[in-house]
Amino acid sequence: MTQAIEAALLFGALHLSLTAQIYKGLIPIIVLNIIILNTLAGTLFGWLYWKRGILAAMIAHFGTDIVLHVIPAFFVK
Repeated sequence: MTQAIEAALLFGALHLSLTAQIYKGLIPIIVLNIIILNTLAGTLFGWLYWKRGILAAMIAHFGTDIVLHVIPAFFVK
């Protein structure tokens, strides 16, 4: 169980470098937000991996990225 939590936290922390580039730096509230939200997503993707396999987890991650990053980009000038 602790390995799953560590993996989810690592998944969340690995998104900090991209966040730092987007926001031109990091402040504590952004770091906390990114780690918490990506840890929740990492937990879901880990559960999918456990129940359905790596392909399901990868498709879910890809779909999430499309919804959160690609589609909104069409609405920003």
